[in-house]
Amino acid sequence: MTAAADRAQTAKRWLSDYRDLCCRRDALVNELDTLRAATTRASGHLSQAHISRLPAHGSFEERSLELIEAQHRLRELIVHISESLAVRLALIEQLEDERHRLVLTLRYINGLPWFKVEHAMHYERRQVFYFHTEALKGVAQLMEEGVPIGVSPL
Repeated sequence: MTAAADRAQTAKRWLSDYRDLCCRRDALVNELDTLRAATTRASGHLSQAHISRLPAHGSFEERSLELIEAQHRLRELIVHISESLAVRLALIEQLEDERHRLVLTLRYINGLPWFKVEHAMHYERRQVFYFHTEALKGVAQLMEEGVPIGVSPL
């Protein structure tokens, strides 16, 4: 396999992670919602009289702080994953040819099988595969050049 083919495979694997990252982000958002609900339930049952009876470093306070800290860590992970997704989308947008952007969007962002990509693009399989190959080469080139996101590669 040539160096260019290796770079295209790397780009393909990188783009293929998009759907998995979306799934992971959604799972983390669900977990964050669960922790928020637990924190709300726990703090909602407190009364001023109850708080004054708690020891200085009681298990309830520690558990509340742990929940808040876990929420913070989850938010950071969600932001990191969201940024990673945005970079993938922005890099696809840097491609010059609309057909290249479309094939990558349909295949990796929308997760469509090839026959649906062909149908949506109104091209034959051979043509769609050609666009796909060229698009991956373009993404690999942009990745190698380190083109800043939002800056046209022209």
